[in-house]
Amino acid sequence: MSFVSNQVAMAIDRKRSEQALRDSQKRNELLVAASKDAILIGTMDGAILDFNDVSLEMYGYTREELLKLNIVDLIPEDILEAHPEYIQWEFEQGGEIHDARNKRNDGSEFPVDVSMRQATTKEGPVFIAYVRDITEQKMAAQVIVESEEKFRALAENSAAGIFIHSGGRHIYVN
Repeated sequence: MSFVSNQVAMAIDRKRSEQALRDSQKRNELLVAASKDAILIGTMDGAILDFNDVSLEMYGYTREELLKLNIVDLIPEDILEAHPEYIQWEFEQGGEIHDARNKRNDGSEFPVDVSMRQATTKEGPVFIAYVRDITEQKMAAQVIVESEEKFRALAENSAAGIFIHSGGRHIYVN
């Protein structure tokens, strides 16, 4: 009776552990799927092992095409010429590269922020790259700059006096 009860208890524990593992995997899948950033995993020599669906949309490749690429295939030539050991260089920068450029399947380039980390799996060390397309942010910043330039040109060429007052002091006078 004791033997049977121990076997039943071990079976229950094993089932609970299996369910906890499935729940954890599902949570991780949901986190990756919910990301608006491309997430790529690859070997330290750059071979791409896996990625989320955002990566496909961002770079314009099919799943099969992207799996055949090396991470450096997504980097413009001028950046690779300046940093031939790109992955190592990325880690030397602390794994954070802001306002960089990446390359799509059609050859077009787009601005990105990249965060890269190293992890270890049972197969060995891998990189995990988080890539954020900042095209919209760059366009919004450009609109602001152009608007400021138009205001400045208008204000400086106006025959009327223009004062901007804030917090008890003049912050602009033409």
